Amino acid sequence: MGKVELLPPEFEVNLFRIVQEALNNILKHAKASEVRITVSHEPKALRLVVEDNGCGFEQARLQSSPPNQRGLGVRQLAERARMMGGRVNLQSRPGHGTRLTVEVPLGSS
Repeated sequence: MGKVELLPPEFEVNLFRIVQEALNNILKHAKASEVRITVSHEPKALRLVVEDNGCGFEQARLQSSPPNQRGLGVRQLAERARMMGGRVNLQSRPGHGTRLTVEVPLGSS
């Protein structure tokens, strides 16, 4: 097992809140029976994946909605990732669940 490095406290809080919001969205909308959360430490980044087997949604519909009508939760988690210099990738389609990937750059060791 490799060396364990602690994240800056603000990263820990933001990542916790991202997972919390993702789970909240799954509970409210997905009708999922399974959720998988994976955290991996890449050479220069931390990757967080939250995926479910729920009902999914049409991404084009979400993206074509006016910004003030899009889900506040999705906007908030994307903003949290940006505050850490990271990015969010959301993949979904009706009947096939949803996969949220957050990648956050880490300082060099």
